[in-house]
This record gives sequence, structure tokens and C-alpha cells, in this order.
Amino acid sequence: MSNYSEMNFNSKGFQCEAALFMPQGEPAATVICAPGFGALWQFGNSSAITAFQKAGYAVLAFNYRGFGDSEGLPRQFINPSEQLDDWLAAIDFATSLDSVSNTLVLWGSSLSGGHVLSAAAKVDNVNAVIAQVPHCSSRSAMQGANKMKLMATVMHALADKLVSIVGARHRIAIVGDEHDGACGLNYPGWKHAYLNIVDDTLNWQNAIPASSLLTAGNYNPIDTAEQINCPVFMAYGDQDKGILMADVEATAAKITRCELWKFNGDHFDCYDNGKVNQLCIDKQLAFLGDHLSA
Repeated sequence: MSNYSEMNFNSKGFQCEAALFMPQGEPAATVICAPGFGALWQFGNSSAITAFQKAGYAVLAFNYRGFGDSEGLPRQFINPSEQLDDWLAAIDFATSLDSVSNTLVLWGSSLSGGHVLSAAAKVDNVNAVIAQVPHCSSRSAMQGANKMKLMATVMHALADKLVSIVGARHRIAIVGDEHDGACGLNYPGWKHAYLNIVDDTLNWQNAIPASSLLTAGNYNPIDTAEQINCPVFMAYGDQDKGILMADVEATAAKITRCELWKFNGDHFDCYDNGKVNQLCIDKQLAFLGDHLSA
């Protein structure tokens, strides 16, 4: 990955780590990006970041509070509301930088794909959004969940809530398979695909406080999608086991200007070395070229 400048920004009293990638010339726009469920920005996004940079965009990538070298306790706790606060702080930080353009693009994948939709519905200074395999609705996921597994997950979450009273945490895996017990993501093939993009030299563990699933289980970006006023590009896979196509399509239908692209593949096929990675990047660059130059 190209050289970048390390920096930090404040989000509700927490310092979030960030990396600023600058293009060769004057930036045409600033792409702000953050990682998916339980991940770091360094996982699986280098090809997209490099492509944006080469195309003349500045890229500000950041990690959420509690993740990587960002401040925050408990470590690796997933709270969509707090992560959305981090997004709004990142937007404010980007606009404060003299070296980058105030033309802003929000880029998110998976859970962050939902966050960029939620953030764009809240602020009016975003020029474009790219939501890659976005999480749009927890309601649908809950309705289709195995009831026994759902009950076990609730028990783990309640155990975490209980031990947190004395300062401890009950943790479960972020990603696993059917043999790993309770975890955040256990769709077939996802454990291998997720861990394949992990950089194990970084400050990260395959573990989250179990009560993360209570906060993430009540997050529905689809509910505010109609408030988005900027153009949006949404990419989703026809074999994605964790993101329902119907949710993505229903969310897109609420957005006035939305380009919806369905690819042949699963969730992780659009990340680094995935079978549609380059095609997905090309589609995103074409989208930005069409809408930011208008």
C-alpha cells in the first residue's frame, strides 16, 4: 500500500487513529472510509484505497473507537450508534484539513456500508456515497435467524452484561463456523474469507464483547435512507449469505439517486483479491467520475 500520513481525530473524547493518502496532484475529492463488522481499515481494502489515490482522490481511512490503535474501552465493542458518531467526527475532521478537498465521498463496506448511508442521511455536506455489500436491516436478519442459535446468542450477550458490572467482559468470536459456537458471523465460508484478509501484525483479535450483538441487532439504516440527498452507489452480491438482496433493493428504492449494481458472488468477493474486486473498483470509479464532475 502507498505511503500515508498517520493522524488522529477526536470523537466524543476518544482519539481515533486515521491514515491520510494523498494523490500526486490537487485532490479531486476526499474519500472517507472505514472497515466492516469488527475489522480494521487495513483489512481487505488496500486495492480500493490505492485505486482512489491513483485516480486523484485523497483517502482518509480510520478505525473506530476501541479498534486498532484508536482509544476506547471495552476493546472491540461494536456499537453502531457510537460508530456513527465516529463517522460524523471523521467528516468534520476531513473538512478541517487544508490539504484535501471539501468535496466528500463516504465509502463503507458491510456494516460500514450501512454507516455511510446513515451518515449521509444526517448531514448535508456529503457529495456522494459508496455502500459496498451494505448492512441495511437487522430486522430481516433476526427474522430469518435460527431460533436456537438466537437464544444462545442472547444468553452470551446477557452474560457479558452481567460480568461487565465488575469490569470484566464475556467475549465471543467475531467470525466462526458451525463448529465454533456463538459468534458474530457464522455464515458458510465466511470464517476463511474474513480471516484471509486479516493482517495479524496489527492490534486485533477475533473477539468482541458478546453484548455487541444486542446493539448491532437493532440497527436499520434502511429506516433513514429516504433522507439521503446525494448520489449513492450500492454494490451487492447475488450469493451473499449475510446481506439479504431484498433489503439492499428496498433501501435503494428509498434513495432518490441510487445506482444499484448486483454482482455474481458472495460478500467477500469484492475485497482484496476477490473475484469481482477489480470490477467493483472500476464501477465505483466510474460512478464518481459521472457524479463528481457534473
